[in-house]
Amino acid sequence: MGQTLPKPGLRPFLPADTPMLAVIFTAAIQELTGDDYSEAQQEAWASAADDEATFGARLAGELTLIATLQNSPVGFAALKGKDHIDMLYVHPSVAGQGVASMLLCASERRGAGGGVDAVRRAGKACQ
Repeated sequence: MGQTLPKPGLRPFLPADTPMLAVIFTAAIQELTGDDYSEAQQEAWASAADDEATFGARLAGELTLIATLQNSPVGFAALKGKDHIDMLYVHPSVAGQGVASMLLCASERRGAGGGVDAVRRAGKACQ
């Protein structure tokens, strides 16, 4: 049986997070999408983080929340505009542990508090 993770923390994006978030982004694509995407598709997708300055600017230009374990980033979500989750990625080591759900719900709450009508998503409601 899998080990239960401690409850992740949540904080806003800081520019210094960019290198670690680029690693999480790339690892999530490479390790979690192989059943649905070809290697060429994965490489093209992951290349969005090759230029860290551009990747960091994209994150800084959106409402980006960071999930942490023991103060280290393990996932992130970026809300673009009023109701669009632009990015939602977790490190493969925490996949299936509720980190993405926490980020999604936190993004929805933050978005609603900032005048967002509703974040469009599928799945169960946040509690």
